[in-house]
Amino acid sequence: MKKIILIVLIITVVSPPIFAQEKQFNLEKSLSEIDNGTHKGPMLNNKDVEIFLKEFLQESENYGLLLLPIIQNINFIFVEPSSVVPAQLTGDNLGKVDISHKLILLSKNCLLDNNILKATLFRELSHYLGVPYDLEGAGIMSIKKPEGYSYDWLGCNDAVEIQEFEYYRLFAELKKHVN
Repeated sequence: MKKIILIVLIITVVSPPIFAQEKQFNLEKSLSEIDNGTHKGPMLNNKDVEIFLKEFLQESENYGLLLLPIIQNINFIFVEPSSVVPAQLTGDNLGKVDISHKLILLSKNCLLDNNILKATLFRELSHYLGVPYDLEGAGIMSIKKPEGYSYDWLGCNDAVEIQEFEYYRLFAELKKHVN
């Protein structure tokens, strides 16, 4: 009996961290919805991506953009699973857009900090919608960040002016490409 309890305890403690990223959404439900033609929107494999995607849509509405119908045409927004070896995205390369497959792939390095995940998701969604990388004046769109660049402005209540500036530039550019 003690052996069984020990095995169950080990499985319970060890398996969630290993598979947490891959278990963030109900794959069986999503696949059956796709099969039935009732699935709307991209499949996601990370709860934080879902939260930030909703925030991106809300921010876009604040700037007069209704992007939900376009976003629903994306098939997948995935954080690269840690089980993928070698990694597809390395170094400064935190995201990739594949328009032909309607896919946005985010580096597993984005999971180190929610601010990095949020900024990368916003950048890749904007790029998917037509905004070029390295848009002058919008640091969020830059792939190569200057030395010492920090994503802290995304999570800092004292940096509201920086957020407003970055979002204004980003969503103003999005308006040019979407409308």
